[in-house]
Amino acid sequence: MAFKDDASFLHFVTMGALGTRVGWAGLEQAGHRIVELERYCCSNKIWATKVKRLRLPDLLCLRCGRRFEVRTKTSLEIKMSHSPTNPDRVWDAGMRDNDVAVFLRCRDEPKLAVANTLNCFEVSQLRATQPLARLGPPKSASEGAERDLTWPSWVPSASGRITAIEANGAGTRLTVSYANGRQYTYRANGKHVYGQVGTTFVGEEQILASVVPSQADVRCAGDTWTPIISAEASPAEIFTALKGLTYRLADGSTDQIRAMLDHADPRIRLEAAAALARRDEAAGLAALSDALNGTGDSTPWALEAAFILAEVHTPNAIASLQVGARSAPHPEARSACLWGLRGDTASLATSLQAATDADESVAIHAAIVGATQILNGESTTLAIAHLEGDPKRAAVAMEALARAQSPSYDLVLAAASAAGAAGNWAFTALSRMNPDAVRQSAAWHDAPAAMKDGLTRAWFSRESSWLDGDNQHALDVLARQHL
Repeated sequence: MAFKDDASFLHFVTMGALGTRVGWAGLEQAGHRIVELERYCCSNKIWATKVKRLRLPDLLCLRCGRRFEVRTKTSLEIKMSHSPTNPDRVWDAGMRDNDVAVFLRCRDEPKLAVANTLNCFEVSQLRATQPLARLGPPKSASEGAERDLTWPSWVPSASGRITAIEANGAGTRLTVSYANGRQYTYRANGKHVYGQVGTTFVGEEQILASVVPSQADVRCAGDTWTPIISAEASPAEIFTALKGLTYRLADGSTDQIRAMLDHADPRIRLEAAAALARRDEAAGLAALSDALNGTGDSTPWALEAAFILAEVHTPNAIASLQVGARSAPHPEARSACLWGLRGDTASLATSLQAATDADESVAIHAAIVGATQILNGESTTLAIAHLEGDPKRAAVAMEALARAQSPSYDLVLAAASAAGAAGNWAFTALSRMNPDAVRQSAAWHDAPAAMKDGLTRAWFSRESSWLDGDNQHALDVLARQHL
C-alpha cells in the first residue's frame, strides 16, 4: 500500500468521522442506543483497498431501529451528494422514509471542532421537497459524476433570538436580535421557520429556516424494534436486521443468522459471521478467518473481515487477528489485522514480528500499532529486547517506544546506557520522547551526565525553535515548490 501525502483528503475524512461521533453522542442524549451501521464511519483511517459496502445510513439505534445519516459541513447547509444518472448513487439510495439526515457545522481553524447542534430532517420530507433543491455542477469530468443537491435554507451568522415572525401576502419576514444588539430581518419567502418568538439560536451552526417543512423529532421511541431477517428483503434490510441481531446475544435468533452464511451477497455473509463471532460461534469465526485468506477480487472482503474481528474483539477474535497479521495473503489485510490490535499489550509481540514483513507498509503499520501497545514495564521491556539484532525490527521497536504514551522511561534510560546499537536505538527513542516526562522519571536523576547533556542538546530545537513540530511540514511543502 502506498502512503499518500494527501492532507486535504485526510482533512475531510477526519471531519466526517468527528461529525459522526458528535452525532452519535447527541442521539444517545435523545435516548437512542447507537451503533455503527456503516462500518468505519467513525474512523479516519485511510485504506488503499476500497470495500464496496451497501448504501446505508451511518448509524442505527438498537432500541427503536431508526437510522441516521450524518453530514458535516464547514459551511452549514442541507446538502447531499447526488448522481442523477446512477441509481446506486442517488442521494437517497438505500434509505427509508423515516431515516434521518443529520447536518452539523465544523470549524476547521485553528483545528477541527464539530458543533453539538444537530440539524435533523426526515428523508420523507427531503424527498417531498427535492424539486425545490438546487443541483450543482458535476464534481468531476467523469461520466455519472456526483453533484451537490442543496435544499435552500438560512443559517444566521451570529447567535441571538427570534423577536418577530410576520406572515402576509408578500411572504414571511423573520426578525432576529443578535447577541451584540443588532437587529436583522430575513425574508423567509418560501421557507419554513424553525422556532417561534423568543427562540434562541446559535450562530453558524443552526438552520433557522428552509424549504423543508419541519425538522425531525429525534427522540427515541424506546424499545420498539424487533429485527427480523426475511429472505425476501433487500440486502440493505437484511444487513440492518443482522446488525441489530449482532448485539442481541440472547434472543434465540442464532439459527436465522447461520442461514445467512450462505447468502449470495458477500456483505451479508460477513455480517452474519460478525453476529455469530460476537456470540463466539465457531462458524462465524471460521467464516471470518476464511475471508481473511482471500486474494484477488476477494481482497476487499479480507479487509472487512479484519475490521469485523477488531470490532468483535473477543479473545478468539484477537487470536484470529494475530494469525492474520502474520499470514493473511494480502499485505493490506495483514496491516488491517495489526490495526485491529491497537491498544492490546498482549499483541505487542505480533507487531514486533510484523516489523520484518516483506511489505514495507505492513512494517510501518507495526510501528504505529506497537506504540499503542507499550503501556507498562513489561511491554517496554519487550520492545527494548528488540532494539538489538535485526535492524529493521530494531527501527520499528525504537519508533514504537518513541511514540508510546506510557512507556517505562526508567527502563529506556537504563537501556540507553548500554554500548552498541541497542543503546543507540534507546537513546534515539529518548530524544524523540516528551522531555518533561523523561526528566520527571526516577532514573533521570542518576543517569550519566553525558547522556543528560546529549539529550538536552537533542531536545534543544523542540524546546526552543518555533519552526519545529508542525511547522516542519509547512517548510517541507514550501521547499518542494522550486520549479
